Amino acid sequence: MEKNKVVRKKTKVLKVAVIISLFVFLFIVGFIVKYIDKDIIYGNVKINNIDVSGLEKDEAIDLLKGEVRNDILNTSVELYYNDFKKSFFLKEIDADYNYDEIVEEAFKKGKDGNLISIMFNQFTMRNDKYTYDMEIRFDDDKLREFCKNTSEDIHRPQKDAQLEFDKGKFKIIEETIGLEADEDMLLSHVGQSIKKEEFQILIPVKEIVPKVTREVLSKINGELATYVTYFSSSNTNRVKNIQIATGSINGTILFGGEELSFNDTTGKRSHENGYLPADVIVNGKLVPGYGGGVCQVSTTLYNAALLSNIDIVERHNHSIPSSYVDIGQDATVSYGYLDLKIKNTYNDPIYIQGITYNDRVIFKLYGNANKFDLNIKIQSEVIEAVGYTTKTEIDNSLAPGEKQIIQKGRKGYKVKTYKVIYKDNKVIDRILLSSDYYKPSTQIEKVGPKKSKTEESKTED
Repeated sequence: MEKNKVVRKKTKVLKVAVIISLFVFLFIVGFIVKYIDKDIIYGNVKINNIDVSGLEKDEAIDLLKGEVRNDILNTSVELYYNDFKKSFFLKEIDADYNYDEIVEEAFKKGKDGNLISIMFNQFTMRNDKYTYDMEIRFDDDKLREFCKNTSEDIHRPQKDAQLEFDKGKFKIIEETIGLEADEDMLLSHVGQSIKKEEFQILIPVKEIVPKVTREVLSKINGELATYVTYFSSSNTNRVKNIQIATGSINGTILFGGEELSFNDTTGKRSHENGYLPADVIVNGKLVPGYGGGVCQVSTTLYNAALLSNIDIVERHNHSIPSSYVDIGQDATVSYGYLDLKIKNTYNDPIYIQGITYNDRVIFKLYGNANKFDLNIKIQSEVIEAVGYTTKTEIDNSLAPGEKQIIQKGRKGYKVKTYKVIYKDNKVIDRILLSSDYYKPSTQIEKVGPKKSKTEESKTED
């Protein structure tokens, strides 16, 4: 009997334990189910330093918008570069935080795995802090439009420093440094800065330094050489052509290693370019043509270049000697055919001044006079004078024995021209510049027919 009583007592205790365990289990399960089914954010969670723990997603979104949205929409973004400034409000580009995305991320925290692991996460998350930062999103097209306008506003073309010659002195006008802001680069830079909530943004600007600066032009400090030729002021068309060509070259700056093409600089000798008809040399003869007189300009420039000791890349002599310069020292040009090209062989720039004054063409070349300690002279030697031939034509309209010179003959010349370089009054070099040949011109004569024998005998009588 005692044994049965003990068994019954143990059974009763076991049943009570089972019932209690069942109640505890059901309570825990009910608690867990009730807790995880609720659509709330677990743990100690802050978004943008705002506590959203225990809130449903919609509640969290509303809270965040109420706290930060007004501020972010009215935040001013300022772009600047030196003294240039341009700003806009974030609401102008439809900017706002990514509330939904971040709240969803916070909501999912601790909800992975089975019920046990979820329950475990809930308790551990209470002791840990979890922070999230929202990111600003915006309308790319609207921001691009703003960046495009900003790029255009800040753009500034580069401008070379300029050299003005006034009353025998040079005046340097300061260069302008160009500014260029690439639209795509600016868009990327501004977009990234906004997402980092950096609202004072330095514009990435490329500075374009002109080739010609004050520093460069300041090296032009004195005269290297001057050359002058004279013309008759009575031929107004020829004078006009000389003025146009000279003016085209005046003010040219040649940097180290650069070439000047006379034809490219003065342009085609045409009515459209302002040139007028005047005598030009064609096949050894003077004939009317546009641009007559321009060769005197090229010749004057040629000699000024020689005296400055810079290189002559291309030069041609006339077919006949020129009246305004010594033989062998002329430089003819013909657009598209014959050119004069000079090259600055110095490291420093050269300034070419060309002027016409009364009956003169004057070219002055300026450069770094501190480095120019030479004296240049040009010497020409006639190696051979070539006689001309005579062509005789019978003209029955002339009396027997009568003679008329239709074209006067002209001697030809073979000439060598040298550049003689002096330093400290001593010749240090003598360089052959050219070997020129000026062709002779045939003399053409017309003579009357010979006398008949009868006329001759009568004359004798």
